[in-house]
Amino acid sequence: YADAAKIYAARMDGKAAVTPEIQKLADSLTKHISDRREKARVLYDWVASHISYVNIVLGAGGFEPHEAGEVLATKYGDCKDHAMLLEAMLKAEGIDSSPVLIDANATFELPKAASPFNFNHMITYVPAFDLFLDSTSRYAPFGVLPDGDQGKPVVLVKTGDVVTTPRSDTDAMHVVQNIELHDNGAIDGETDVTSTGDAAIRIRALLDAIPKGREADFFRAVLGPGAAGSIDRGDADKLTPDYSFKAHYSVANYASLPGPGAFPARLGFSPMSFAGVIGSDLPEQRTRPYACGNVSADEDVTMSLPKSVEIVSMPKPIDIEAGGIHLRSNTELLAGNRLYRHTDIRASHASETCDAAEYNAAR
Repeated sequence: YADAAKIYAARMDGKAAVTPEIQKLADSLTKHISDRREKARVLYDWVASHISYVNIVLGAGGFEPHEAGEVLATKYGDCKDHAMLLEAMLKAEGIDSSPVLIDANATFELPKAASPFNFNHMITYVPAFDLFLDSTSRYAPFGVLPDGDQGKPVVLVKTGDVVTTPRSDTDAMHVVQNIELHDNGAIDGETDVTSTGDAAIRIRALLDAIPKGREADFFRAVLGPGAAGSIDRGDADKLTPDYSFKAHYSVANYASLPGPGAFPARLGFSPMSFAGVIGSDLPEQRTRPYACGNVSADEDVTMSLPKSVEIVSMPKPIDIEAGGIHLRSNTELLAGNRLYRHTDIRASHASETCDAAEYNAAR
């Protein structure tokens, strides 16, 4: 694999040169910053948020990047172009870095036969802070790798060393919902979401995909006809380790009143699915090892009911642990005819891959 690194290094020789334009930009971004790590963060944030990711492979384009100065001028590039510009920006401020070869697929072992074709992605390693960075992941905060980059064997282009990217233990989401059910069966709700780690990356991407002014279309798609809503997006462009947003929504004809009925398992609006964490949309059974990750999520839902509604049956508490996953849920009736439910799930695995028995047990 050191030889594979040399093949890439030859293609990249001189491509991360610090041009006057790059030096000027790096100096202006870090003008009032003395801490080197903070300088690196500011430079990474700029590349991640200002350079569009465009993957066009023509000729040797799968192996050879454009020059950093050209990437800065065009404001777009593929993963190799991102790595060259970020390397040049860091170099302008005296911070060394190395391009990193990685397979972004669900591959957690390098083939015994080394080849430059064993990789399909490139990220950046900063040895001074022992940090891996992926500026093509538009919403990834400094020092946080997207899920597809975690726990992977990678090759440092400058040294040829094979190392492993870190795993995230901060992938978490906390959801609080307050819902009011009216006598006519309509509901009004508010959802507060706080996400951390890879969950924050996914939530930022989700909200960015919803055009501003088109939030009502989004709520109709996820909550059905008669739904409407708005989203307080907070500071979505600031790449902090955690990200919070708030949703306000209403749904006509959510319940058929008066008359007997039942509430769905998923009340109101939430950007996560507890069943999805376990793998409800995946095969019923596995026979081979699979990619698994650590995650924690919890949700508190309070629904205020009209005085005319009487609760005649409550779900039993849930406390299940299997295959490295622990699921708990409890529902209770509070004073003032309010229904309260707390659900939390914790998935904890020793490595990025789990054997089939763990999945089958959890399923």
